[in-house]
Amino acid sequence: MSHDSIEVNFVTHESETKKIPPRKRVFDADEAKKNPSRLPDISEPKAKRWKAGSSAGGFGGSESLIRHQKSSLFGKNPEIPKLNHKSVVPVSEKVFSTTNFSESGVHPFLVQSLKAHYNIEHMTEIQLKAIPIALQGRDILVKSQTGSGKTLTYVTPILTMLQAVRPKITRDHGCYALVVVPTRELALQTYEWLRVLCRSFAWIVPGVFTGGEKRKSEKARIRKGINILVSTPGRLLDHVTNTMNVTLNRVRWLVLDEADRLTDMGYERDISKIVQALDAQKAEERQTILLSATLTPAVERLAGLAMKDRVYVDVADVSEESHGKLTGFALPAHLKHHYVVVPPKLRLVSLLTFLLDKTCNGSEGKIIVFMGTQDMVDFHAELFTRIYAGADGKSSGVDDEDLEDDEGLLDAIDKASKKRRPVKAYIARLHGKMEQKERTAIFSKFRDTKAGILLCTDVASRGLDLPKVHWIVQYNAPTAIEDYIHRVGRTARVGNHGNALLFLAPSECSFLEHLEDFQIKFIEMSGEDILATLLLLDAEVCPGRSMEERATKLQTTSELLLIADKQLHQKAVDAFRSFVNFYATYPRDLKRVFCNRTIHLGHYAKSFALRESPSELARFRRKQVFTGPQ
Repeated sequence: MSHDSIEVNFVTHESETKKIPPRKRVFDADEAKKNPSRLPDISEPKAKRWKAGSSAGGFGGSESLIRHQKSSLFGKNPEIPKLNHKSVVPVSEKVFSTTNFSESGVHPFLVQSLKAHYNIEHMTEIQLKAIPIALQGRDILVKSQTGSGKTLTYVTPILTMLQAVRPKITRDHGCYALVVVPTRELALQTYEWLRVLCRSFAWIVPGVFTGGEKRKSEKARIRKGINILVSTPGRLLDHVTNTMNVTLNRVRWLVLDEADRLTDMGYERDISKIVQALDAQKAEERQTILLSATLTPAVERLAGLAMKDRVYVDVADVSEESHGKLTGFALPAHLKHHYVVVPPKLRLVSLLTFLLDKTCNGSEGKIIVFMGTQDMVDFHAELFTRIYAGADGKSSGVDDEDLEDDEGLLDAIDKASKKRRPVKAYIARLHGKMEQKERTAIFSKFRDTKAGILLCTDVASRGLDLPKVHWIVQYNAPTAIEDYIHRVGRTARVGNHGNALLFLAPSECSFLEHLEDFQIKFIEMSGEDILATLLLLDAEVCPGRSMEERATKLQTTSELLLIADKQLHQKAVDAFRSFVNFYATYPRDLKRVFCNRTIHLGHYAKSFALRESPSELARFRRKQVFTGPQ
């Protein structure tokens, strides 16, 4: 049985197209039994059909064709253009100061607590500038790069001033400070800071409302008394509007953290109503502290709504009026920005290979992979878990009754699901549709683990402080420069080193020019070099004698897992559709780069391990609409 030759068409920026001479070889099912270390090539001349009602995969009982031919990854790929990079001067921002917290004016007990629990002695530059102003009771608009310690910029002065209130406050007095944050995970993280630091002042009671929790239990905590409340905007407005026990007449501090994210998520109206409620019940003078990594027009509107006679604080030493004229963003000096240009068909194996390379030896710490949609996160998390753990040694779900006699295919699926040696890696997912209990558990576990992979949407891109994140991978390019800034801000925090990798298709290369306009300097990473790391893996983990052969087998393994599991196949279909819809959401000024009308849908379907053509997937969708899921 003959096979088509593999022609490599993976072009680097420095060289022209590299070609490997065609090589023919014969490999049948009998040979596969004699040599189990290699997956057999699947290229039967006739197409096979799933039996109606089969549990092994396919289209939920339909008789649509599933093609079993070999994955053709390296043929008919678009050439990778040679890029001419712009001259870039990154905007620098000093992070650390030499000033000790004991000189900041915050309470000595807080200084001791920061040293004992977090080993923090010196202030960052933004803390050095902002804390003295906050202790004066002035409204402050704080702009600083991600990971610069903005949380302590408001937590320490508020606790210092609150513990000094006389007569001494009790929990029965109600709320004195409101901290509004955009996401549940950030709310929990901020509450944890307050919970630890409030041990120095046991009479001050912090609390957190995040949504996803029963309102009845939150009302009970309100009745018991909370002095500092951390909440997401929607849940806070719900209680302000509907809970009789919520009184705001004692509120002296209002904090709007990650203000740019609050506006991006559409919370501007909710915050406006919260501010109106505060003004209606105001009995005390209120100090407002607004913090943001970027200063957009929407953030300016929010500041105008909530603040009076504000002081603008920026480590970059520019005035608030001149900020809009800046063309760069301050990013951590120890953060390296990489990019890789990958043809659509090679996206899946390139990402898998990168993760395998970085996690096999366990030395790369944690990796966060940002994806465009929730369905993409769900599919890739399950697929990667199967690839890493060999489906935990469980049966693939395929047996002889589900398929016509195709011994080679059965052997391949058996190897893909059972015999791959497990690679230890904690793989987690995080997005907005998950139950709050699950989100909280995953966030806590990933924060505490030493190494792992978190696949997520932009819900994890703002404010979260996850220690020892070595790599940020953006599998889908962000829809705005602010999103890029916040995504990469999950690494290289507070003076640590970190790396960011941006995946781009050949048609998307001009997006780099857009990012370079904001003075971000990029380092090219070769897609061929990424795939070449497959040759460093144990042959039992990834069999094959060449980079192309191993990449093809990795792709085939992914495709066979979909064939073997109907639910996983459906997740892949949903993820592909969501990606197509996501691609149409890029703003007008980026449509020339991310044009959904010109992308090769068939090649992108391959990157979801799908063997069906887009037209077949569309027919399947129409069948589902009329008959319902099978």
